Amino acid sequence: MSAMNAALDSLQQPAQTFAERRKLHQEYQSAIRQLREDLVLSPDAASSYCSTYMFALYEMLVNLDSEDRTWQIHLDGFLTLLRQRPSSCGTGQVAILMEALTRSDNSDTTEITLSNNLQDDLDKASLIIDIAKLRLKAVAHNLHHLVTATPYPRKLDIQKTRVSLKRVQRDISTVPSLLLATLRPDSIALQNEYRTIVVVLAYLLLQCGAKLQPTSSYEETREFQNLARVAREAVDGICASVACALAYPRERAFQRFDFRDCFTALSMIWPLTAALKGTGIDGERQEWIRGALWRIGEEGCVPKALSLSITPSEEIGFVDVLAGLTVTGVASPR
Repeated sequence: MSAMNAALDSLQQPAQTFAERRKLHQEYQSAIRQLREDLVLSPDAASSYCSTYMFALYEMLVNLDSEDRTWQIHLDGFLTLLRQRPSSCGTGQVAILMEALTRSDNSDTTEITLSNNLQDDLDKASLIIDIAKLRLKAVAHNLHHLVTATPYPRKLDIQKTRVSLKRVQRDISTVPSLLLATLRPDSIALQNEYRTIVVVLAYLLLQCGAKLQPTSSYEETREFQNLARVAREAVDGICASVACALAYPRERAFQRFDFRDCFTALSMIWPLTAALKGTGIDGERQEWIRGALWRIGEEGCVPKALSLSITPSEEIGFVDVLAGLTVTGVASPR
């Protein structure tokens, strides 16, 4: 953990000598080897879970290449460890994610999901959103392969994907009322996660619709108009929330990497990235989003945000967005 803390702290340093960089690299490699040994000798140890997550977080923060899946490999490892861990061992947001991992693998409806011991409306909303992120990530992955494998995928496969997307859409329908029922400040980040899921859902449903009927006629349908409208409203909400956060007067807010200090920056990266790829976003709005990502990357010392600010929208993958939301969600101070 000390090596990971040093690596995270190094992001706040304006410059490093070659000797400092070499030492940090050696410590990082040593930490990787130690984690591998720990996973073999004592995979159930709490330190193994923490270390695996910290590697996923750090690799995500410094990732500059969308083809480099290192941080997602660490995330998958972390989620695998959580699946194997007794539910009684988790606390806070990790406990909610563990519950979501269990629920996302079966056919439980939202009503069954909420028939547990969660009393807080924000926790209930967080659980539904975590389940949606996990299910939607799998659907987005499958749809990407469907549409890239052949220019004319089978309509039956697209229909099945559409049914899965509609299920997620139905499951998150209770989230707005749950979020409205709480006045807690930390609900803002969760609202942006919800808006991000809405943007992703709308984009993927529109993609399915375009494959099931000619684009020209589909764009005239009520479904197309409704999906485009809810996507625009979600993007407007994300941008308004980020604009308020960036306008908030503060001195150097990210002087040292700390979950609470840096969470504001982390929680904005992926909603903005999803908005950048959203349906019907004009050039002026895209430029504003890119500028916001650049500012977050520069002021928050987050290389990933800098990279995303210059990434063409067509190269943005929703699987990455949903994986990123999962990483930042664990760091939430909720």
